Amino acid sequence: MRAIGRTGLILVVLVAPLVAAPAWAQTRLGGWVLEGGLEAGLRFLPDEPSKNEQAKFQEYRDIQEGLFLESLRLRLRTDDEKHFIELGGRAWGLKDQEYLLGVGRLGLWEGGFEWNQIPHTFSTNARFMAGENPPGFFVLPTPRTPLNAHNSAGEPDDISLLRKDARFFFRLTPTPWLDLTAEYTKIRKDGERPFGMAFGSPGNNFYEILEPVEQTTHDFRVKAVIARETWQLQFFYWFSAFPNDLDVGWAGNPSLGL
Repeated sequence: MRAIGRTGLILVVLVAPLVAAPAWAQTRLGGWVLEGGLEAGLRFLPDEPSKNEQAKFQEYRDIQEGLFLESLRLRLRTDDEKHFIELGGRAWGLKDQEYLLGVGRLGLWEGGFEWNQIPHTFSTNARFMAGENPPGFFVLPTPRTPLNAHNSAGEPDDISLLRKDARFFFRLTPTPWLDLTAEYTKIRKDGERPFGMAFGSPGNNFYEILEPVEQTTHDFRVKAVIARETWQLQFFYWFSAFPNDLDVGWAGNPSLGL
């Protein structure tokens, strides 16, 4: 019965995109042309995944019942196609959503913004007895409980991370032989993940806690290319910074009543 249940869940994931109804169109707006397509639909799950299967079922995605956006792509351009504005994305409102906005003049300059998210679910049925306050400090309840009671502790919320990527870019080609590019990317990670902690030498207690994650990565790149008939010159600069909001994790030894 468990094998049949898993097969049903897999089929739902494969069939769900087919339920979406694509719609493509093109229309004129004065001296502009609007073209693009929309694919959306209704998704449903005949069987709800168990707590044990939920983490793997949505490990790197967010699947919810109801209306969903499979894809959106709109492009507004002039008749001569020199100027354009683009809007796109997918899964809006979900944890794995994506956005795209671009504008430019063909052959001269182009700029835009991109946003995408991806979740990482580690567990949906973990058991954990310690309380966390403030973030990164785990304290067991008072009075202390026996070690074997940890296996029957309550279940916390889903243990997961959410990664958010924001990217800005601009490209300028003022002449056929000069190309300038600037790009900034910000990556933010928030959530918790399992973290093992050993107490003392080998053979002593080993305790698994939750590592709080609040990390940001800033990435800035600039590139210039000069290309002539017989030679080429390139300049490239890359700056990256990684501030970590939390740099300490603390947990008491259960066997010592800490």
